[in-house]
Amino acid sequence: MNYHVLSSSSLPLQGKLADAENDVRTAPSGVTIESYASNENRQLEVPVQSTWPGICKRRANAKANEKVHSVAFPVTLADSSPYWTQSIWVGISSFFYLFPACTYTFTSVLAARSSGPSDYSWCLLALGGLYFTITLTSFFADFLFIPVPANRELQVFLSKNPSKPVKKDTWGFVDRIFASSGCVLSVLESWFRAGPVITLVCFLTCAAFFVLSRFSRSHSAWIIRHSLWHIVSSSVVAVNLLFFKRS
Repeated sequence: MNYHVLSSSSLPLQGKLADAENDVRTAPSGVTIESYASNENRQLEVPVQSTWPGICKRRANAKANEKVHSVAFPVTLADSSPYWTQSIWVGISSFFYLFPACTYTFTSVLAARSSGPSDYSWCLLALGGLYFTITLTSFFADFLFIPVPANRELQVFLSKNPSKPVKKDTWGFVDRIFASSGCVLSVLESWFRAGPVITLVCFLTCAAFFVLSRFSRSHSAWIIRHSLWHIVSSSVVAVNLLFFKRS
């Protein structure tokens, strides 16, 4: 049995793979494609029987490349996890959430001083504390403890084998919980304070930058877009609170 080494950096065009897909199904059923990815060279070994005709061998390799393509790149379109990178710029941008944190806190203090403590002032204070927490969880999840896969094929291979250790994105889960809570509560607060139109414009603006980050297809694109997501979303929340007062 001969082993042909395929590299994920030299993938054939999808059109050629599509053309070969039907013919590959006629290959012997005993052939299996196994992933033995290396953190250093990012290669897969695909066993191909030496007794096959040349055309079957070529199309088996094409089918293997198609499997590598589906592993090396996001399974879903809006998945930027293969391009996560530990960048200081993303870490710095996380601290922009201190902007809405301080804005909510100071607005709460001013509201309590002007008309005494109320449910609304306590709500603003709670949102301020929540955004202070979001600042930390964002910094931990997107910079300090970000799970950067050195090899995407290896990560997927290990995830399918429970006996193998797989690094879990614990801080990412925590960050999503707090960020989602902050988003929902900020939308509700803005809806009752500034009205549905302003709230919808702010929400769609933040959502656009979030989707843009999720559609990143390179390390540099993810760094720029995710940093912009932090900066824009935090600024929109703070500006909304500062310039659209409660009626």
